[in-house]
Amino acid sequence: MGEAGFTAGEHLLILRPFAWPDSWHDDLRRAFPSLQITALELDGRPLEESVPKDILAEATIIAVGGRHLPLPESIPDIKFVHTFSAGTDSFVKQPYITQSNLPLTTSSGIHGPPISEWVLLNWLVSSKRYNRLYEAQKSHEWISREFSQFGVSDHVGKRVGILGYGSIGRQIGRVAVAMGMEVIAYTASPRDTLESRKDHGYIVPGTGDANGSFPIEWHHGTTKEELRHFLSTTKLDHVVISLPLTPATTNLFDREEFDAWSSSFSSSPGTRKGFLTNIARGKVVNTDALIDAVRSEKIGGAALDVTDPEPLPKDHPLWDVEEIQISPHISGFNTAYYTRALDLLKGNIERLEKGKELISSNMACSDVTDIPSPTRNHGIHESPSITDPPRPDTPSSYQPHVAVNTFKDEQPSPSSSIASESSTTSNGLRPGIYVPTLAFFSPEKEDLDPETTTKHAIRMAQAGITGFIVHGTIGEVAHLSRPERKVVTKATRAALDSEGYNHIPIIVGCNAQSTRETVELCFEAQSSGAGYALVLPPFYYKEQCKSECLKVFFTDVADASPIPVLVYSFPAITAGIDSDMMTELGQNHPNIVGCKLTCADTGKLNRIVSAVNRPPETEQRDCSQYGFVCLGGSADFLIQVLAGGGSGAVCGLANITPKACVKLFDLWTNGKFQEASSLQAAVARGDWLVTKSGIVGMKSLLQHFFGYGGFARKPLPRLSKQEEIVLREKFQELINIESRLQ
Repeated sequence: MGEAGFTAGEHLLILRPFAWPDSWHDDLRRAFPSLQITALELDGRPLEESVPKDILAEATIIAVGGRHLPLPESIPDIKFVHTFSAGTDSFVKQPYITQSNLPLTTSSGIHGPPISEWVLLNWLVSSKRYNRLYEAQKSHEWISREFSQFGVSDHVGKRVGILGYGSIGRQIGRVAVAMGMEVIAYTASPRDTLESRKDHGYIVPGTGDANGSFPIEWHHGTTKEELRHFLSTTKLDHVVISLPLTPATTNLFDREEFDAWSSSFSSSPGTRKGFLTNIARGKVVNTDALIDAVRSEKIGGAALDVTDPEPLPKDHPLWDVEEIQISPHISGFNTAYYTRALDLLKGNIERLEKGKELISSNMACSDVTDIPSPTRNHGIHESPSITDPPRPDTPSSYQPHVAVNTFKDEQPSPSSSIASESSTTSNGLRPGIYVPTLAFFSPEKEDLDPETTTKHAIRMAQAGITGFIVHGTIGEVAHLSRPERKVVTKATRAALDSEGYNHIPIIVGCNAQSTRETVELCFEAQSSGAGYALVLPPFYYKEQCKSECLKVFFTDVADASPIPVLVYSFPAITAGIDSDMMTELGQNHPNIVGCKLTCADTGKLNRIVSAVNRPPETEQRDCSQYGFVCLGGSADFLIQVLAGGGSGAVCGLANITPKACVKLFDLWTNGKFQEASSLQAAVARGDWLVTKSGIVGMKSLLQHFFGYGGFARKPLPRLSKQEEIVLREKFQELINIESRLQ
């Protein structure tokens, strides 16, 4: 008995809780033509009493929808048993578990879509005051004046902390990001590496967060003290509980936790407080403490799909708290439940057919389980579930014989980011002109100007720009807050996609002085729609962070970043990166895919390109063949970069004259060297003008020649009238060239 290879004589016995249509098995029949399928309905009795013994004995795979597993002695040829339940709560003491080493797979992972929609429903009912609207409709009242005083809000910019970032938590995170919210994950163990943040469980196609890319922050802890610190310091508008029930998580949310969370809110009158959502188990929250926290306005309200006690007695005071929304443990109900469970079963049969071992997990593999694993101590971290999936490095002694469904590698992986699904081409970064875009502000209050950002992005794309760099030096990144950075990135991505330029990649400057914050910026960039990160070396302590320190820095960032990294060499303001180090990084790390050389050192570029890239066999030059993209840092030495084997340049000048820069690239790559040299001279003269006048000069030229641009944020100055006149006159040569290229 037990797991073995797939043979032509496999017999799948489906013991279903009701007589669903046989057409639900069609996918199984198409995938496995030789598989014999028998489907019977259960009647609640033990299987040996309700299923003919010969049918049980002939089965090699059993899928069961009730509370009973077969006795080991009744299934001599079994390969594995699959339960339509997401958890093993009702099975943990049955002989199949206690008296055998037979594999058991569960349906963990299928609950994310319905539960996330239930969470969203309750958030909107609260924020839009829907209950009052429904009452008014029933009483035929038109309450527009009254309703305007209710403080209706949306969710853009709100912060949600998700306790237990497994399949359910990840889909809630996906929905939250789509609403413009910021997701903060709280897990039992650290998730410091890219690998540790991945979802190794079953994923409903098109859902979830396979790579763990949505959270802008990751926190962890196993004690109430650590949880209180998390609640008091992260300024959360929402907390979602998606944890298993263990002795350590019983009353995890008590009076002290509500006090800690409340301490992070503003004390101003009328300020909206936090909102708690519990889709785990009722006993995780102290009910009396919750009632007191809401009535005393420590938090603003709650949504509960689970309660303590459960069912909730009719006379329980929880019913009468107006700001608490209650449903009778139904958030996971869904018409697609069993078809998804069958799809999950199909994946494990495919593994069996291919001779792949069923991947084991802890006994407590349900989304929220009342019974912790008998083999481990009972702490928050000791009862892994689909809401906090076991890490790949979990010791093997903690891996009993229950198989979890982790065959994500056998199916198309859903996109890890809503915003970035269309942000890069299949071939990655292509040679060409990359524009480091400016940031635009309103002239009076210096607020971000998304409309001008959109207008500028479309103009650049129409001119033939290959890619965008957002939040570079020219983009006034030093003047932007982190939330503002995300707004600019999202606006740029949305502008390009809206005009059909979804193939144009966005590279985001992710520059910070610590490794930790740099990685956080990489995750924020991806969640905002970027496909790549451009990373400067840290420079505040550059005398203490020399060669080996920088190598470790870039390696650590590339290890953790969810998007490919380009190294930004800018020795004028940062620690230097010589060609030896750049070559080593490019050769040895698959997530470091290119560099930008603002140093204008063409010898350095030649050494890097010749060492890292092998010449392509064809004349087509794209990243799929070259692998490592080496970009010059300005337009004034573009043909030198191309002659040396570089891939193009990041041209600040392209913000004003993009067509001239693109034309120069095209002339050289098409072998028209004399014309290219002539144009390069004019481009170099124009580039020198904007280099000397800086951001303020660029914006002045944009405003004069193209009707937008505005001013830089203070304390950067504005040009005098005389300075503007002189700059325009000298730049007119390149404007004339740009006009002829219309």
